[in-house]
Amino acid sequence: MKIPFGSYLVTAGLSYVLDYIETFLLNKMNFSTLVATKASRVVHAARGRSIAEFGLRRAQGDGHLEATRATYIGGCASTSNVLAGENLSNLPDIYKKLES
Repeated sequence: MKIPFGSYLVTAGLSYVLDYIETFLLNKMNFSTLVATKASRVVHAARGRSIAEFGLRRAQGDGHLEATRATYIGGCASTSNVLAGENLSNLPDIYKKLES
């Protein structure tokens, strides 16, 4: 349900604790949204051709799984990230595509 100009999350507690929680949540939501939006733009520009994401080359830490999931949501057909292909259901990796 979308609430126009409304909050998705309301919290109560100590300000300095909630600042850390808010920063973490905004970071997770904004990063995934950024990656999915970029993937969607690339898929749209491809005009029907399949797009494979190769974001693992630039990923830092464990963000590669989150980024790969976001690109799949954005419309990418496959990934070069074999670990993400195994851990995220319904996400084909490049190597599975080449084998079939």
